[in-house]
Amino acid sequence: MQFSVIYEVDCGMDTEVEQFLPLGWQKKDSPWEVTEKSDGEPSDWCGEIWDGKVHHRKLCAILDEEQFEKFVFDTGCYAEDVETMGSLGAPGYGYGWAPAISFRNDDPEAIQSAYVTPSGTKAELVKFMQDHEVEVPAVLLDHEDQKYLWEEAVDQSSPWDVLRRIVIDKFSS
Repeated sequence: MQFSVIYEVDCGMDTEVEQFLPLGWQKKDSPWEVTEKSDGEPSDWCGEIWDGKVHHRKLCAILDEEQFEKFVFDTGCYAEDVETMGSLGAPGYGYGWAPAISFRNDDPEAIQSAYVTPSGTKAELVKFMQDHEVEVPAVLLDHEDQKYLWEEAVDQSSPWDVLRRIVIDKFSS
């Protein structure tokens, strides 16, 4: 099971932005890639909080479950139970669209947010759901050519809805 993460942080010029970044992000073997970085650039949307200029960082990574739990702990972010429009260009998804779960932190010194897409093979998704003791949607358990006499006999939960609920329940404040 992997987690595709786009993480963004903005803070005032008098605040060290590195304190809000995942520990070890700058190490050579780190999974994190810095995709945006600016210091002192004017910001239209959060600049009025910090006199018009901010430190800005955007990092992306594909993390395993242990790395993802460490990221959540290191940054203090938590899952929000809100619908999102998804991510464009999420790590591992190319230039396409992927569903996403919103994370944030309410630290008054910074604006921190992340879009997270859990993903894996069919077997990994089933194991993840079973490990978290939730009912696995029939669509993941049945053979791909499975036919049904009555469509209402099939569990209508989508795998995304189940994954989203697990992540939000596990990582919400």
